[in-house]
Amino acid sequence: MLCALAMVRLAQTGIYDAVVLASRDTDLIPSLDEANRSDTHIEAVKWFKRDVSESGGPLRPDTFRLWTTSLDEDAFRLSTDDNMCNRPRYAP
Repeated sequence: MLCALAMVRLAQTGIYDAVVLASRDTDLIPSLDEANRSDTHIEAVKWFKRDVSESGGPLRPDTFRLWTTSLDEDAFRLSTDDNMCNRPRYAP
């Protein structure tokens, strides 16, 4: 809920050129539609596993076509810091 509210507020300020939602939660679709009413460009990014069908496919807002960047396990590994003290316990 707070993520959705923050996304809409950021888009409505007009300060940002783009707002990128890092989620694949379909409950956020109404907030994507609301954020898209502004002049701010809206995109999404998500993790996915090739062998898990539920992780595929983009979010589908009702009022516009959402550009979604899909990141796989290789991208996840490349995004981690080898010097991190706390290793992530979950990899997509």
